[in-house]
Amino acid sequence: MKKAVSAVLLTAIFAALCAAFCGCGLLYDSGYRKGPAMWMVEDADGHICYLLGSIHVGKDDSLFPFADIIEDAYKSCDQLALEYDMIEAENQKKDMDEREYAEYYAKIFMYNDGTTIKDHISEETYKAAVEYLKNKEIYREELDYFNAAYWYMLLDNIQVEEQGAGSDNGVDIYFANKAYKEGKKVVSIESEQAQIDMLNSVNDLTYDYFIQSAVQGSSSIFGESFGLNFLMSMYKRGNMTAMERLISSGRTVDYKDEKLNEAMKDYDKKMYSDRNRIMADAVKQFLSEGKKTFVVVGCAHMLCNDGIVALLSNEGYTVVRK
Repeated sequence: MKKAVSAVLLTAIFAALCAAFCGCGLLYDSGYRKGPAMWMVEDADGHICYLLGSIHVGKDDSLFPFADIIEDAYKSCDQLALEYDMIEAENQKKDMDEREYAEYYAKIFMYNDGTTIKDHISEETYKAAVEYLKNKEIYREELDYFNAAYWYMLLDNIQVEEQGAGSDNGVDIYFANKAYKEGKKVVSIESEQAQIDMLNSVNDLTYDYFIQSAVQGSSSIFGESFGLNFLMSMYKRGNMTAMERLISSGRTVDYKDEKLNEAMKDYDKKMYSDRNRIMADAVKQFLSEGKKTFVVVGCAHMLCNDGIVALLSNEGYTVVRK
C-alpha cells in the first residue's frame, strides 16, 4: 500500500506528457555532453547551484551511478533540494499501521460532500474505468467514494507497475538515499500536502479525459506506443530538444471542446507554470543565501519558455548546461 501511494504521487508529476508522444521525431542536442542534462546556475556574487532534470520512475538501477561530472557536482554541494522529500514524508507516517495509513489517504482523496465518482465524471468514462479495474481484479465499490484524482492516479500507477517500473529506481530517490546515507542536508521545495492539494484542485473535465485515455491505453507515459524505454532513451542521451518538443506539443493541444480546452489550460498552469515559478524562486533563495545546492526536479520543469532554466536566465542569472 505505501509503495503504491508514493509511486502514484510521483508519476502524477509527468501526467501532462500524456498527449505528447505522437508525431515527434527524435532530435539530438549537438555540442552537449551525452547523458542526463545538468545545468550550473551562478549569481552576480559567484554563488552556485546545480540543476539536474529528473525522471521520477525507472525499471532498474542501470542509470546509476551518473557520470562523474554529475556525481562530483552533487558531492560539492552543501545540500540536496527535491520537489519534496519522499523519505521524510514516509518517516512521518512510519508509526502508522496499514489501517491508519489507508485512513490517512482516504481523508485526502475521498469526497466529503456526499457525492461519488459517478457525479464527477461521465457515465461512459466511469463504466469503462470500472470494467478496466474489474479485469485487473482491483475494483471494489468503496472506490466510488474516492475522487477523480485518485482514480486517474490509480489507473496510471497500474500501467507503471505493469511496465515493471517504480519510484524506487527514480532519480529523486537515488539522490535522496545518498544524501541520507552521507548525512547531507535534504530540503523540500514543495510539500507532499502542496502536491496533493494541487492534484485535488484539478478540474473534473481534465480527469475525465485522463481517465478515459488511461483506460484506452493512450494516456500514461508508459502507454503502448511509446513506453518507458523511449523516455529513458531520451533522458540517457540528454536529448532535451526532443523532450522539450514533446512537452510543448502536449501543452498546446487543441481539445476542440471549449470547456475541456480551458480545463486543460488551467491544469497546465497548475502543473507547470505555477510550480516552475516556485522552484525557480527556491533556487534564487539558495543562491542569495550562499547555499550551494544540488537541485533535482522533473525534467519537464526545467524546459520550455516558462521552465526553471528560462526563468533564471531571463532574470540575469548565468545558466550553463554542463
